Amino acid sequence: MWGQLILFISSVYCLYLAIFKLDTKKNDIKWVLILALVVWITSLFFNSVDTPQIDIYVAEILHIFTMSLVLTLLLIIVRNLRPAIFRYPYFLVYSPLLIPLFFFLIIDTYLIKTIIIMTTQFIAIFVYLLLIFDENALTHKRSIGIISSVLIILSYCSYWFLIELIPFSDIIWQITLSAGIVTAIYTLSKKLTINHTVLKNESRG
Repeated sequence: MWGQLILFISSVYCLYLAIFKLDTKKNDIKWVLILALVVWITSLFFNSVDTPQIDIYVAEILHIFTMSLVLTLLLIIVRNLRPAIFRYPYFLVYSPLLIPLFFFLIIDTYLIKTIIIMTTQFIAIFVYLLLIFDENALTHKRSIGIISSVLIILSYCSYWFLIELIPFSDIIWQITLSAGIVTAIYTLSKKLTINHTVLKNESRG
């Protein structure tokens, strides 16, 4: 109960940061992040109440759609951080949005569905780690990014591997995820601002 409430409040706060505090000239980054947070908050609603089985399916679809949007967001950021000559075609950043389409085909298959969700989350965490250790990151911003990575990894491990072994594991992953996503969005917003400033200064030079 309390863990769900904390997760919901932190998600709403992240939405506030994305709308009002994200300082970037790239509108695609901002709107994909906002959409991901809105879908995520909606999925939290379906997971927070005793609902029929069909609502559980809706929550799972919303969750996998959120993760596909997160992957899209990370691919956009990775592309923008690369020099123009090394950038992959822009349309490829939206390729993760195909994941929900395949998810519909296996939604009644528990094992495959679980593997897809686990793998999608793992890939998102891995790409985020690559961003944190990007050479453009400043030391103090990178340290916050590392903290957010550790929190998100702890949440991932406690949800998938410790939930049946440790009492109160639900509140552990909810609190660590809450802190992780807030610090992650703060880190990404600062990183995007720093990168935009660096590119602007280079163009002037």
